Amino acid sequence: MRVTVGHLEEFPAGALKRITVDGLPPLVIGNADGTVFCLKDECNHGEANLSEGDLCGFELLCPLHSGSFDVRSGKAIKRPAKRPQVRFDVEIDDDGTVHVRSDEGPDAARDEEVAVRVTAGRHEL
Repeated sequence: MRVTVGHLEEFPAGALKRITVDGLPPLVIGNADGTVFCLKDECNHGEANLSEGDLCGFELLCPLHSGSFDVRSGKAIKRPAKRPQVRFDVEIDDDGTVHVRSDEGPDAARDEEVAVRVTAGRHEL
């Protein structure tokens, strides 16, 4: 499933946003030094929203226990996080439209018009 989540200008460097897409878990999307990324928002080591954490370069820190993840791969960097965070592919069209691709959902193979809700994270610019 390929879901349009906004336009590149809506994701300035350093910003974190929580995105809710029908059929997927809540997501955090952000821009780390020009690299737009998308991870599952709920941290896998605790019940915290990563969209409320801090983005330092390519490292996303969980606001609950300061575990951290590499936003490019989802890899756990700092404990107590041990497992990789679920990552979703991001595609950007030539016109700057930002899409998230997922293998989850009822018809994952096709592009769909689904309800998308974007809410600001703690560090929206």
